[in-house]
Amino acid sequence: MLKFYFNVSKLKLITTVGSVVNQLKIRGTNELNKNEIIEKVKRLKGNKYTGKEIEKVIEFLEENGFVKLEN
Repeated sequence: MLKFYFNVSKLKLITTVGSVVNQLKIRGTNELNKNEIIEKVKRLKGNKYTGKEIEKVIEFLEENGFVKLEN
């Protein structure tokens, strides 16, 4: 299991990733793509988070059943 420590910054990133995923679902995106999620989060947050940080959050959400990715 991925070890994940929560702080305010990580919680904000988790909610941002969750929001991006929800928006993609609302728009009818059936196959969620990790790279697309990362790019959308970067567009929203700029350089605040690295791609690796965003990827770790996606993995955390996926491992805990919040997100199901196709790739």
